[in-house]
Amino acid sequence: MIKYKNLFIDLDDTLWDTYHNNQECLEEMYNTHHWDQHYASFEAFFSVYWPYNNLLWSKYRNREINRQMLIFERFHHVLSPMG
Repeated sequence: MIKYKNLFIDLDDTLWDTYHNNQECLEEMYNTHHWDQHYASFEAFFSVYWPYNNLLWSKYRNREINRQMLIFERFHHVLSPMG
C-alpha cells in the first residue's frame, strides 16, 4: 500500500488553472479540427462550452449525473451543432 506524505487540495485553482487550461486546449482543438466552419469564432465556441461544462460539474458534485455522463455531455452539447 502506498503511503502518501503530502496531499494537495486545490479549492481555488491556485495549483491548476482550470479555466485557462481548458481554454488553451480547446482553442488548439478548435484550430486543428477547423471548427470555425461551425462556430463564428473560438470565443463563440467557448462561450457555449464553458457554462455548460460548469453546470455539468455542479450536477456531478451533487450526484445528479455520473462521471461518464459528465464526460460525454460536455462535448456532445458543444459538438452536436457540427453534426
